[in-house]
Amino acid sequence: MARARRARSQRAAANPVEAPAGAAVAVPYLTIAGRGSASGDLYEAKASALYSVVYAIKLALAHRGRDFPIHPLEAFWTGPQGHESNGVVRARYWKLGIRAPSELAAHDVVEAIATLTAKGKDPLVKDVVLESFEEHGVERFAGGELAPLAMSRP
Repeated sequence: MARARRARSQRAAANPVEAPAGAAVAVPYLTIAGRGSASGDLYEAKASALYSVVYAIKLALAHRGRDFPIHPLEAFWTGPQGHESNGVVRARYWKLGIRAPSELAAHDVVEAIATLTAKGKDPLVKDVVLESFEEHGVERFAGGELAPLAMSRP
């Protein structure tokens, strides 16, 4: 076990991606928002639309010699959790996001959405936006390890 911890910490030390402790770093994300259950049809459809845009951008940038890795899907939840007095489950708002490369520009997103729309793909791709979040006091490592994360819009 100690060997595995040592290997993880060595890999993390060799591959830091972001942020000195305590610093706020603006991080670009491709996002899409919705409301309801994570097991609902809308959540699944919006996740699919987000991935469609991400892969369209990846393909377009790769043709220009600017490839990038696709990061894992993240979900940000807001709103009340639990049940109302009559037993009905309250719907929560969520935003799905995939971390984008820092050099990604808004016109890259617009072009990808236009390409997908012209091909008759899911109309929900129009809901995907490029926005930045601030990560506070975070250390992210290429090996997948994450230190505590606090995010907010700048």
